[in-house]
Amino acid sequence: MEVMDGGMGSLLLQTGVPRDAHVWSARCLEPAFHGNVIAAHCLFIEAGATIITTSNYGVQPTYYRRAFGAEGSAAHMARDTETAARLAMEARFAGEAFGKRGVRVFGCLPPLCESHRPDLGAAFLEAEGEANVQQIYGEIVQALMRGGPVDGFIIETANTWPEVLCAVAALEDQGLAGMPVIISMQGALLCPLTLLPQPHLAAEFAQRALELKLGPRQLPIEAFGALFLRCLFELLIIILAGRPVNAQATVRTVMA
Repeated sequence: MEVMDGGMGSLLLQTGVPRDAHVWSARCLEPAFHGNVIAAHCLFIEAGATIITTSNYGVQPTYYRRAFGAEGSAAHMARDTETAARLAMEARFAGEAFGKRGVRVFGCLPPLCESHRPDLGAAFLEAEGEANVQQIYGEIVQALMRGGPVDGFIIETANTWPEVLCAVAALEDQGLAGMPVIISMQGALLCPLTLLPQPHLAAEFAQRALELKLGPRQLPIEAFGALFLRCLFELLIIILAGRPVNAQATVRTVMA
């Protein structure tokens, strides 16, 4: 059984990394806070995590353009993403020193516009264009492999399904479509108008994830996450087992 780590950003803020008005928890990637990052990863490893996630959730174009300007943001993103992967690898090595072996590092492919904002995510995708969004994800993937290489990827808290497809296409372009992938859709389960939870959408997204896994693309999805549901565990089992079942029927059964 695999156990994932918890929220790195929140933990880092609790352990002394200052909240940054521009880049949020990505401040942890400054040299002064590298020890905090490694220590946070190690806490999750000691608690039993077998998968840890790189700490680059806040390394996204919206935040970095605001902090460094449009022209300088890409270079800063690449540097900090690579650093996040390197620090996670260092934590894994540290875990091995106290007997925690077999921990995998998954590279974070974050939402590219804010967090838990499907409205802004959709607007960003429309303004940037799918080709540019795919290129940005490709640069993130390259940096994660340089700093790692990581063992897999998590498309984390995606704001929209098209954003997921851009990340998947970037993995394919980089020749990494055979690596394990976890898809987290919490952001996309919020109503774009009210930002209230829409848990009924989880079944639809789970079905789409199954199609990525079992269809022509054969993406090796290890797990699909859709919060706000009591049936999360059952949906994870479906994805892990790769069974071609009706996810909507499963949601109705489990929630009944």
